Amino acid sequence: MNTIPTREADFAGRSGNTVIIHRYGQDDYSAWFTDNPNDDTSGCSVRGTLLDILEECRDEVPARKVMDNSERLETICDFIECFEDFLDEKGIVIPNDEKEQDPESASNIYGTDYGNLSEKIESLLIRYGVLN
Repeated sequence: MNTIPTREADFAGRSGNTVIIHRYGQDDYSAWFTDNPNDDTSGCSVRGTLLDILEECRDEVPARKVMDNSERLETICDFIECFEDFLDEKGIVIPNDEKEQDPESASNIYGTDYGNLSEKIESLLIRYGVLN
């Protein structure tokens, strides 16, 4: 189950601060719009494909910002920096043969590891509609 916080909105007559998305199968989802995610009786849901759910709520969903390539890369880098900071706070150093070739680098996520993580973050951001 993924919980995606949203702005307070009126989704086709449904108010809610939180949208909870459930995935049941390949293209079978439900979206539960609620003010209280701890109360199963509070809110309502829409089930179908993601397109069905978006169609149901299309007039209430804010438009996504279209990013140019540099903004897109900067956004992904911001996520990786969060991971970097977390690893640094925990004192975790990830071994990496590529980094050994550049001992001056202070990065913990480096080279191919950085590229792989970047691609995974980008895929998730696209899947969740943050990036297009």
